[in-house]
Amino acid sequence: MRASALTPPSTTAAIWLARWTFSAAAVSSLFVFGLGIALAGFEAAYRDRIFPGVSSWGIDLSGMTRAAAAEALTHAFTYPQSGQITLRDGERTWVATPKELGIAFDIESTVAAAYAVGRRGDIVADLGDQFDTWYAGHPISPIVLYDYARADNYLRLIAAQIDTPTTEAGITVFNGEVSVAPAVVGRHLDVPATIHAIQSPISILSSAEVPLVVSEETPAVLDATAQGEIARKILSAPLTLTIPDPREGEPSGFTLDVPTLQSMLVFRRVEDGPNLAHYEVGLSPEALHAFLDPLAPTLAKEPANARFIYNEDTKQLELYKPSSKGRALAVDASIREINLQVTRGEHVFPLVFDVTPPTVEDNATAEGLGIADLLVSQSTYFAGSGKERVNNITVGAGQFLGVLIAPGETFSFNKYLGDVSLDTGFAEALIIYAGRTIKGVGGGICQVSTTAFRAAFYAGFPIVERHSHAYRVQWYERGFGPGLDATVFAPVADFKFKNDMNTWVLMEAYVYPGRGEIEFKLYGAPDGRKVEIGRPQISNVIPHEPDVFVEDPEVEPGKVKQVEWAADGSDVSVSRTVTSVSGEVLYEDNIRTHYLPWQAEYHVALGELPTPTP
Repeated sequence: MRASALTPPSTTAAIWLARWTFSAAAVSSLFVFGLGIALAGFEAAYRDRIFPGVSSWGIDLSGMTRAAAAEALTHAFTYPQSGQITLRDGERTWVATPKELGIAFDIESTVAAAYAVGRRGDIVADLGDQFDTWYAGHPISPIVLYDYARADNYLRLIAAQIDTPTTEAGITVFNGEVSVAPAVVGRHLDVPATIHAIQSPISILSSAEVPLVVSEETPAVLDATAQGEIARKILSAPLTLTIPDPREGEPSGFTLDVPTLQSMLVFRRVEDGPNLAHYEVGLSPEALHAFLDPLAPTLAKEPANARFIYNEDTKQLELYKPSSKGRALAVDASIREINLQVTRGEHVFPLVFDVTPPTVEDNATAEGLGIADLLVSQSTYFAGSGKERVNNITVGAGQFLGVLIAPGETFSFNKYLGDVSLDTGFAEALIIYAGRTIKGVGGGICQVSTTAFRAAFYAGFPIVERHSHAYRVQWYERGFGPGLDATVFAPVADFKFKNDMNTWVLMEAYVYPGRGEIEFKLYGAPDGRKVEIGRPQISNVIPHEPDVFVEDPEVEPGKVKQVEWAADGSDVSVSRTVTSVSGEVLYEDNIRTHYLPWQAEYHVALGELPTPTP
């Protein structure tokens, strides 16, 4: 019997199962082996190539070497060169390629990214990536580079065409012509902001129109048309500044011609608020000051009280000369008025003055001023004086007729005498100047001042200032003697006295040429004061030198002209005591004078000097 026939059924099944199990394991091993062989072959086939399913910019890069992929993408990805970015500023546009704005295709990095798909270095992960890429595909975005500096440079070129400085409206004047320049709105291309705006379309590799980011600055002065018109009006004609109520000898006004006005014209910028301003047109205050300041002293006038003559019969005042108001040129107010009027187109208008009314008006009365009677009358004599000296005495005395001296006021002879010149009626006559007797305008005025001094001295008023002559002069000694003369020479020598009464004092001066006399009268309210004046006390007499003869071509032959008179030098003292009605001593003073010795001087014709006495 064969063994197989003797094998139990269970044994047979077991043998069969064992055979089958061996066969399945063998097949599985063979499959795995075969799969490994296949994968190894796949990897070997794509060792230097891009795995299937990888693409970029729509180009299938499967199986391409990196060089082939680079070439394919270079031909396909033309966005940096073919794309268009339109930059707009209003109606103006600039078209730039992305490349010009700094966009560059990084081909090497893009191909490297494509080649790296499925090659992470992890076998299981790499197989999964390779399968997914094959099955579903794997697009690679092109890698682009952005050169900010290139974009900045490109936009700077555009900025040079757009950028405009902010310019305010302006006014210019040349040769009397006024020109107005319009304002210009400032514009500035904001390069960083524009680059930021460009990045949006570039980031999606798209062409687009991008508004340029431009900032604008409105000028503070937008328009100067109105101010230009004002300037034209100012320069349309000369400017005349008039003097209200001009006095005798004064000009009626002053004229500024157009070239002068142009030199004075100014445009002052005035702030109205944040970034808002306007121009004010006018004439320069400094230039107007330079013009008006020198005029102010010449136009100034002190207020003048009315002058009166006291009627001793009626005890009333009779108006001799009307009062006048004082005035002072108000320079600052005039400048303000000038600039107000010229902007209105006016070319003739008055200067502004500060006016001071007189203290004593024309309707003043003796009772109101406290003038009740004659206080004193004093005379000096000038008989034998030449006609020029008599003229000067007459003209000088006329300045003091009707003068009022207020209570407590210090009277100044020079103030009322005024300007001594040929223009004011004075003539040339002999005067004492710098230690010599010479010919000068106003010779003889000291006869007036001496007489005024004696009136104040005899009336008992305090003498504030008095100057004597250098030597004794015969005119002033008649009827009294030396020591009571008073010389004046503005502005260094003046005669002054103070009205120490509680009422006004009226001064009157009269000249009687026929008898060679000048008289000063002082009227007021007698207060009972008494004045005692001593006789001149002469001491320290110094004899004068011998006479001197001098050749003078102006002297006719055979004639002799005396120009100096001999006088001994000496010291003279005149005492005065003033007492009140009650006997109280008000003043006790001495008028002291030092006279120099003076020799006589005679002028003779040329060659006629006398032979000296042995």
